[in-house]
Amino acid sequence: MFLKKIHKGIRIRYAIGLLLALMAIQLCACGKKAEESQEASFYIPQVYRCSFVSLSEEDGHRNTFRHKMRYDLNDFYRHNDSYEAIFRLYRNASANSYLLEVTDDNYGIEDLTAAGKNHFHYVVINLCEEELFPGTDKKYQTMVYDVESGNFWLGKDCDHLDAYGKCAIDGYRADTDLLAYVEGKWEVPEYQTFYDYLCSMDWLKTS
Repeated sequence: MFLKKIHKGIRIRYAIGLLLALMAIQLCACGKKAEESQEASFYIPQVYRCSFVSLSEEDGHRNTFRHKMRYDLNDFYRHNDSYEAIFRLYRNASANSYLLEVTDDNYGIEDLTAAGKNHFHYVVINLCEEELFPGTDKKYQTMVYDVESGNFWLGKDCDHLDAYGKCAIDGYRADTDLLAYVEGKWEVPEYQTFYDYLCSMDWLKTS
């Protein structure tokens, strides 16, 4: 059993790189255009929905923002110069993937946001029906990422998360801009929030 978990951990650990890449697509709107050589070697599964769940000590109540994707993300990252951050995050995650410790577990999003916690910030990625997270031997279509700790969970949906990746990166610090964005507070020029900006570009449709 121990060897089986280690073997599984080796295959799952690369999923964190994919998660950060997906997050960069959702969360970043600045940077230089990616090089064509990078485009040719980078693939992102199609995302059905991205959700942001937070509870801050300042607000005192839980916030949830959900967005269904309108188009294939690959089309946008190849044709928009806003996504240079995708490659920086992906390279960093790949370089540090060996630090992740993966064990079997079983959680649901409600367990992660249970009463008694006074703050949390999660990003939930749901892939389209025909897509799967690579590097695993199970049909995982959902990932939940803890912005505060760097930990993540994989499963078939938000209520069945049975793979847990513990971030073991020394000195891990949550990105303050990312925390604010999950709370829906990241303002961008000419738009009240980043959500409005993405929707105005016809990249997202609200649900």
